[in-house]
Amino acid sequence: MAAAGLVDAKAFYLGTSPGQLVVFLIDDAKVPPLPEPDAVHVINTFNALVSSFPINDHRRAYEAYLRARGFSVEMHEKQLIAKRPKTGTVVAEFDAQGRLAKAKTTVGPDAR
Repeated sequence: MAAAGLVDAKAFYLGTSPGQLVVFLIDDAKVPPLPEPDAVHVINTFNALVSSFPINDHRRAYEAYLRARGFSVEMHEKQLIAKRPKTGTVVAEFDAQGRLAKAKTTVGPDAR
């Protein structure tokens, strides 16, 4: 999945071969783009990610994920503020170890 993100592939397919996993990257104009991100879904997706996999630096990972989904991101000390017109605002706070401590959102086109 990381490879798909690095080369901006439209999709990927996981296959198997005896004793190994094979990843096929797909770059085809027929693959529809990702839907517009929903601010609540962004928070839920990131929470699921950090609950499922060891992530050393939540702040950097959250910032990269939000930028990839089209949000503008600003950092203020231990707080990240991400905005996307027509989607909403995500505010995340991190503890001293850089782990996500709190996330909240304002949704809708008029979110500030």
